[in-house]
Amino acid sequence: MTELYVVGLDGSEAAGRALDLAARQARAMDASLVLVHVIEWSRYAIMTPEDLAIRHQMREAEIAQAHKTIIMPAIKRLEKPGLPPLAHEDIIHHGAVAPVLCEVITQKAATQAFIGRTGHSKLAALMFGSTANALAQACPTPITLVP
Repeated sequence: MTELYVVGLDGSEAAGRALDLAARQARAMDASLVLVHVIEWSRYAIMTPEDLAIRHQMREAEIAQAHKTIIMPAIKRLEKPGLPPLAHEDIIHHGAVAPVLCEVITQKAATQAFIGRTGHSKLAALMFGSTANALAQACPTPITLVP
């Protein structure tokens, strides 16, 4: 079975460290990576047709910006002199982070996922939950949380 690792990216240093760890393991295991960025977005809003058209344009702009500022730097970070390139795919989706990541992990039949811990307070995690907690409870795949 071919190994496939999903890496959740949000532009943080913790996500960068998660990417570095996933890349090291991918090289050791001859695995492929799926780089995923989720743009927080709720589909539950009442909008006029004009609002929907504007929102669609905004979504396209957000995707282009995320590709430029998060995905491309991550791909560049994977390039290591003297090492072969890693096979990778990138995905940018709108939605709630944990459910979208879990959906990608499940659809791609990933063997492991890597995410960075951003260090929110325990109170914030208790009140609002956390991506790590939600993934640990919902996903059928091992999740590596990188501080």
